[in-house]
Amino acid sequence: MATIKKNTFLFLLIIPILLIVTAEVSAVGILGSNDFFIFEPGIQKIYNFGVLSNTDRVMDHGVGVNGDLDKYATLSTDVLKDLAPGEVAYFSLNLSLPNELSPGMHSLTLCAGESETRGSGGREGTSIGTKAAVCLVIRVLSLYPEKLAEFEFYASDVSSGEIDEMRMEVRSLSQQNMLIRGDIDVYSNSSGSLVKIVSLTTPEKILNSGKSETLFAYLNTTNLDIGEYIAKATLHFDENTSSQEKTFKIGNLSMEIMNFTDTIYKNKVNKIEVYTKSRWNSKIDGVYSEVFVKDGNQTIKASSSTESFEPWQIKPLIVFLDAKNISVGDHNFKIILYYGEKTAEVNGVLKVREKIELASSTIFLTAVILLLMIVFIILLIRTMKKMKELEKRVKKKK
Repeated sequence: MATIKKNTFLFLLIIPILLIVTAEVSAVGILGSNDFFIFEPGIQKIYNFGVLSNTDRVMDHGVGVNGDLDKYATLSTDVLKDLAPGEVAYFSLNLSLPNELSPGMHSLTLCAGESETRGSGGREGTSIGTKAAVCLVIRVLSLYPEKLAEFEFYASDVSSGEIDEMRMEVRSLSQQNMLIRGDIDVYSNSSGSLVKIVSLTTPEKILNSGKSETLFAYLNTTNLDIGEYIAKATLHFDENTSSQEKTFKIGNLSMEIMNFTDTIYKNKVNKIEVYTKSRWNSKIDGVYSEVFVKDGNQTIKASSSTESFEPWQIKPLIVFLDAKNISVGDHNFKIILYYGEKTAEVNGVLKVREKIELASSTIFLTAVILLLMIVFIILLIRTMKKMKELEKRVKKKK
């Protein structure tokens, strides 16, 4: 009988605990951006970064660098002490390069992360073990003595009947100036085999040492069938060539901003969710949103990460906005959604509040948990009474 009572007690005790205790895993946030620049002898750059703690308790966060430029980098600190949940701490990075650097691309990776493991093996021994980290990259190009260039080719999806602007973004990797030109061949794949339907040529340009230029060509899709096409771009830089291929679609590409977070709070990094819907029957890559908040004479801008959308998918794009320098009140703001070579835009009012109000969903969840606990306590008391009555009956029979 004692075993039955003990097992019943543990069962009733564990269920409400499981309802209350959950493990939420969130990535640590970093305030800053990647960087790229052309090497100059003895150049020095100073960067300022911030680390946002998304932990469930006060915790130290570590920062560090690696890469072939790490010997030229100095951090103001490598430990950000005692960050509370939602707190932001700032640090600086000093990058002092030498007078000579071998030709090619060099990099420095900066990472910030939690110093403790949350979950199994962690201080509190919960059920999921994680240690979150996030990184940014600083790239430095040391120019080559010979003629050398690289490019990115863009052939966007377009609606039938539109002019498709194709572009080649060319960057010099050379200490010499070059004459550049682009040739683009467009192929149809509708019959199962590639058939060239048109050839395009860009105007020639001079590409100066260490600089970038964009070459444009325009495809008229009026007489082309809806479907998938392949464009092959060839870059000519003096006597050298380089080629890339891109697949693009002629159809009806469209995305929509359905809803968004319209209330944030002063003196914290806020998460703005931009709910976005794809209205196309193919996967869309490279989708992101930007938020612009107008506060007096200043405009605050923040961007989401880049995401991919499956056909007709609906999901939020997450924008982290630091409201430290935004005044309390209602502000005009704009959201621009970027996908392919297109954009969608909405305007609204962003409410900035001083005091964080408890969300109604949190109140509802708390009420449900308390109600469940009361029910389990009542069941526990009744069960214990029945056990006592059963024990008394057993004793009388003996």
